[in-house]
Amino acid sequence: MTAKPVLFASDLHLQHDQCPNSIALMELLEHASRYEAIYLLGDIFDLWLNVDDKAQHHHTLHAIKKASQTCPLYFMPGNHDFLMKPKDCKQFGLHWIPDPYLVHHHGHTLLLTHGDLLCTEDKAYQYMRKV
Repeated sequence: MTAKPVLFASDLHLQHDQCPNSIALMELLEHASRYEAIYLLGDIFDLWLNVDDKAQHHHTLHAIKKASQTCPLYFMPGNHDFLMKPKDCKQFGLHWIPDPYLVHHHGHTLLLTHGDLLCTEDKAYQYMRKV
């Protein structure tokens, strides 16, 4: 039996449910059972303030929650959605993972990162991210 593929996505910058990237993600998530795991590696949302501000992503979040019932979905915060906390993720069926994060699939070890932590010269951003 062939192993299921693993999917990695980042920097979708979803603005609302009707933007092209949201529609494409929702279509992909309809087939989540085809994947061993799906990793959403930051900046999935163009701006995430808090869970109370989710109305513009209602359908996308519903699709994520539904897909999580057939495939594990992992979320790593990026610089646009770093305010999404583990409890927010749990509400939508996502497993929150830190940046960086090691995974093992199909005999390979991969280091996952969104990449914004590598911007070490941007002292103001790195300070804000820590706060």
